[in-house]
Amino acid sequence: MIIDTHAHVVPASLIEVLRAERRIFPSVRLLAEGEATRMTFAGEAPTRTISPRLSDLQTRKEWLMQRKIDHQVVGGWTDVYGYELPGDEAADWARFLNEHLRKDADALAALTPLATVPLQNGTLAARVLEEALDAGFTGAMIGTQPKGVGGTLDHAELDPFWEVASARHATIFLHPMYICGDDRLNGYDLLNAVGRLTDTTGWLRRNRAIHPDGYADPFDGFRRLFFDTVLFEPQALRFLCDVAGADRVVLGSDYPFPIGDPEPARVVDETPLTEAERRAILGETAARIFHIDCGCTNQTEVDEDV
Repeated sequence: MIIDTHAHVVPASLIEVLRAERRIFPSVRLLAEGEATRMTFAGEAPTRTISPRLSDLQTRKEWLMQRKIDHQVVGGWTDVYGYELPGDEAADWARFLNEHLRKDADALAALTPLATVPLQNGTLAARVLEEALDAGFTGAMIGTQPKGVGGTLDHAELDPFWEVASARHATIFLHPMYICGDDRLNGYDLLNAVGRLTDTTGWLRRNRAIHPDGYADPFDGFRRLFFDTVLFEPQALRFLCDVAGADRVVLGSDYPFPIGDPEPARVVDETPLTEAERRAILGETAARIFHIDCGCTNQTEVDEDV
C-alpha cells in the first residue's frame, strides 16, 4: 500500500455551511471575490484564496488513482486553523472543522483525517484533542506558530496539549506556517520558497556544541521525529535516510499545492534504496503511525515516542 501522508483539505461542506449561516462564528468571515473565496479570522488580513482543489474530492480521487496512491492522510489548511480567534470560539471552530474533515473522510474512504486544535490555548487544545481522539482521529496537524504569527511550541501554556498527545500516543504533524513576519519575502512567492526555512532547518547541533551547559542535545529530539519526502531531490532523500533512518521517513506530496510534489513516488523511485527502505517510506511506516489498515505487518503498535 502506498500512502501519501502530507496533504490538505478545506471541506466543501464547511464552506457551504458558512455561506448559509454567516453568523455561526462571530469572528469568522467568508469573503467571495468573483470566483475566488477567502476567509478572515478576528479581523485579521484575509487568507490566501482557497484553491478549489482543496475541496474537490472527485479531482483528489482521480489524482490518487493516476499516481497509484492507495491512501492519503489529510489535515486542514493552515490558513484556516483560526489561531487568531478568541478562546471558546477557537475551540468551537476547531470542532467544526474536525466535523467536516470527518465528512470528507466518510465520502472518500482513501482519506485519513488529522484533527485541528485551538493551539492558541493549551488547555482548550488538550480538550479538543481528547475529543477528536475519542471520535476516531489518530492525531492532529498543527502549525508551528501557535499564535497565528509567532508563539513557540514549547511554551508552558501548551503543556496540557502535549501531555494529552503523549498520554494518548497521538501522532502530531508539525506543519510550517505561511507567514513568517519578514517583509522582505512578500514578493516573488518567496514566503513559499524560502520563508519556511526557520521552521524546517537550523544549525542546532553546532549551537549546542558551543553552549554545552545551556541547551539540550537536539539529536535526542531529532531521533524521535518522522519526516516526509517533500524535498524533491534523490540526494536529499538519501541523506535524510542516512541521518534519520529510512524507517523514520514517510511519503508526502503537499497536495494540492503547486509548491508541493506532483509525483511524490518519483523521488523514492529515483533514490538508491533497499527494498525494505522503499517499503517503509512508501507505506509501512505511515500505516503504523497513523493506524491505517493496509494488511502490513507490525502496524498495530505505535512507537512510544510518536
